[in-house]
Amino acid sequence: MFGERLFVDGIQKSVMLHAEHQTSPVYSYRFSFVGPRNFSHVESKFDSIGYKGGASHGSDHSYLFDSMFLEPIKDFPELMVMAETMTDVWMKFITEDPVSGWSTAKSGLPKFTFLDIKSSNPSENKWRTEETVGHRFWDSLNLPLPSSKSSQKDQHSEL
Repeated sequence: MFGERLFVDGIQKSVMLHAEHQTSPVYSYRFSFVGPRNFSHVESKFDSIGYKGGASHGSDHSYLFDSMFLEPIKDFPELMVMAETMTDVWMKFITEDPVSGWSTAKSGLPKFTFLDIKSSNPSENKWRTEETVGHRFWDSLNLPLPSSKSSQKDQHSEL
């Protein structure tokens, strides 16, 4: 729930607001692939309560860039195909305008449209459009947003 509150809900809201108010196309993907090279060792402390987890926030980047917190991807030959898939996804986004075959976030509004990347086989990764029921839930709790002192403006009292 922590990840959904701080990452999923905020990312969905941001993508949908940009899609609604900007003229340039907005795209989104969800990295759902869970492999042996991830941050699940951090989440293993929740095993006792039955938490099964999924792909962690930032797991997708470990297939594109080396991480000082994970074993080198070259130590997992079976994952090199996923590294190639993620490189292809990013290169397609970088080099094509508009991105052929991709659905924009605007195309599904008021629902959330994204590419669900759950496999190294591109044919298994599907475009999905879904209700964002999490928004209503999290907004109904009226929880304050997390903040830190570094994000607050310095207060001056000299005048």
